[in-house]
Amino acid sequence: MGKHAYLIIAHNKFEQLKMLCEMLDFEQNDIYMHIDAHVTDFDADSFRPALRHSKMKFAERTRVNWGGYSQIQAELNLLKAAANSGEDYSYYHLLSGADLPLRPAQEIWGFFEQRGTEFIHFSAHDFAMEERTQERAKCYHLLQEKVGRPTGWLYYMERGLVEMQKLLRVDRLKRNGMKRLYCGSQWFSITGALAKYVLSKEDWIKSAFSYGCCVDECFLQTLVMQSAFAGNLSMPPEADDYHANMRWIDWKRGNPYTFEDGDYEELIASDYLFARKFDMDQYPKVCKALYKNCVKK
Repeated sequence: MGKHAYLIIAHNKFEQLKMLCEMLDFEQNDIYMHIDAHVTDFDADSFRPALRHSKMKFAERTRVNWGGYSQIQAELNLLKAAANSGEDYSYYHLLSGADLPLRPAQEIWGFFEQRGTEFIHFSAHDFAMEERTQERAKCYHLLQEKVGRPTGWLYYMERGLVEMQKLLRVDRLKRNGMKRLYCGSQWFSITGALAKYVLSKEDWIKSAFSYGCCVDECFLQTLVMQSAFAGNLSMPPEADDYHANMRWIDWKRGNPYTFEDGDYEELIASDYLFARKFDMDQYPKVCKALYKNCVKK
């Protein structure tokens, strides 16, 4: 019976984060958390009493900025914390602090143990091949860690630098041995073998994706498609189906949509294992109902 490592990236809503941890609490699961280094009021000790079965550890913290390489660095820190723990995990699951499981932890564990494939979402081919998507790592986004979301004068300066590089025919993809970028959801469930492979390629990842823009949605997909793991995907690449990572993320009703109190029956009736995103301050009933469904006390 293989153990699973849950890797959680979080920066706020810590009561909701405790709920998530309790819902994942199971003797075959361990939990690793990365708390954004921007946060100064986080109490790690307050989380451990909530767990009866799972071990909890905290990864080295980094300051995470929207769209920057720092998001990849947070993931790598989590992968390293779990891989260097002495445990031989059969699966590594990346979640955000705004996610919740839709099934009990034991049921989710059993689902993945029966499959052994890589659960990674890929975006549709047309979107992935758009010039703006390929630019994410083709050009240097030297100001992205400061720009964050695309607003303000720094953003327009950043765009100007990208347009200048396009005129100069800068092509980091070619330099790093890539014909193109693949992209998709950041959130994954991957085998222990793939997790170890990712860490073995850390130097290449840094060379190819540092100073990128939103490359947390590209690096794993692109790395996998250049490896033997491309043959072990749960669904064909570029299907643009969130069953590929078993996470319900609704981009039709929001950016993404925040599930509301009236969505509980719809969530439970789905065949996904996780969903994002949730806000317990705004919609507490749906969070508490999912908790009650998943945690048997």
